[in-house]
Amino acid sequence: MGRGAKTQLWHEAALGLMEAIARRVKATPSLRGTHLSGPFWNACHGGQLAAAQYLFARGADLDWPAPWSGQTPLDIAEQAGRSNVVAWLLENGAIHGKRSG
Repeated sequence: MGRGAKTQLWHEAALGLMEAIARRVKATPSLRGTHLSGPFWNACHGGQLAAAQYLFARGADLDWPAPWSGQTPLDIAEQAGRSNVVAWLLENGAIHGKRSG
């Protein structure tokens, strides 16, 4: 990011910074599968469909429950009003996790 800001993959996913996400994933072969599930959850929360699709294609867990809430990507996308992400998640067979509040 500009001005020397340092980001982590979960920040990049939530913001949809596709170039940064792709660069990080390509540079770190261990970033595959379940290591991408938290950033995938953040992409869904942030309404970043392209980032979610990219991370899912590399093995992120479609139904990963956030340890702090039990919410799946589908739960958080619905809560955040991300209808395009919700539709895509449902098309791919996503399920609800533990419902909060």
